[in-house]
Amino acid sequence: MTGDYKIILPLMIACVISTLLVKLMSNDSIYTLKLTRRGIDIIKIKNEDVLEKIKVSEAMFRKVITVHESATVSDAEFLIKSTFHRGFPVLDSNGLLRGMVTHQDIYYALKDGRRDITVTEIMSNNLVTCYPEETLKNALEKLGENDIGRIPVIENNVTGKLIGLITRKNIISTYNKSLKN
Repeated sequence: MTGDYKIILPLMIACVISTLLVKLMSNDSIYTLKLTRRGIDIIKIKNEDVLEKIKVSEAMFRKVITVHESATVSDAEFLIKSTFHRGFPVLDSNGLLRGMVTHQDIYYALKDGRRDITVTEIMSNNLVTCYPEETLKNALEKLGENDIGRIPVIENNVTGKLIGLITRKNIISTYNKSLKN
């Protein structure tokens, strides 16, 4: 404004001092002050964990491709090749969850020449499950702690009825959608 470069240093010092004084007097800027006066706390909104507000039932997919417990490893191999999924819930005749069979389980069974055995012989019985009312944060923690890619969602422990499946991709997609809204 003055055309004199000698004033730049004192001008910068004055700006720093005025910024520090304003920060001491108020946590709000001219941009957030109006929102604060209306009762909207920007800092609180920024620090909220979106994953704690969203339920598993909102992110899971319900049309789950399953494998019957009497299916062979060959049948499961065909399913993997035709759907490109990496794992499937195994259900019994009553439609109750018995286990999970993964791409890796099938690969090792085929490698050992055991293509005609049932999936119940190679499936994982040690299941990690979720409930529809759990939060996405809980589901994501379970995925991370157990180093798995998908979790079957069951109605409750009593029935064990499979109602959906949740994956990391579901969680990330739902999280991104909630940030845009």
